[in-house]
Amino acid sequence: MLAKVQIFSGLTESELSFLAQRAVRRNYSAGQSVFGEGEPCSGLYVVESGHVRIFKSSANGREQVLSIDGPGSSIAEL
Repeated sequence: MLAKVQIFSGLTESELSFLAQRAVRRNYSAGQSVFGEGEPCSGLYVVESGHVRIFKSSANGREQVLSIDGPGSSIAEL
C-alpha cells in the first residue's frame, strides 16, 4: 500500500519495507474523528480503504470541506 502513496513514490523496496515494519494499522468507523483542528497529530496517516473528509469549522459550527481523500492518499504529512 505504501508504494501507492505519492510522497513515497521515489523510495526503494528496502525503504518501503523499513516504513511498513514501523507502521501501525488503525481502523475507524464511518463518521469517527481521526483528529481535530488544533489537536496534535501523532503521525502520518495513509488511507487504505474508504474516504476521509478534511474540513474546517467556523465559530458558528459551519463546516467547510477542504478535501475528501480516498485510498492511497496521505493525511497530515506536515
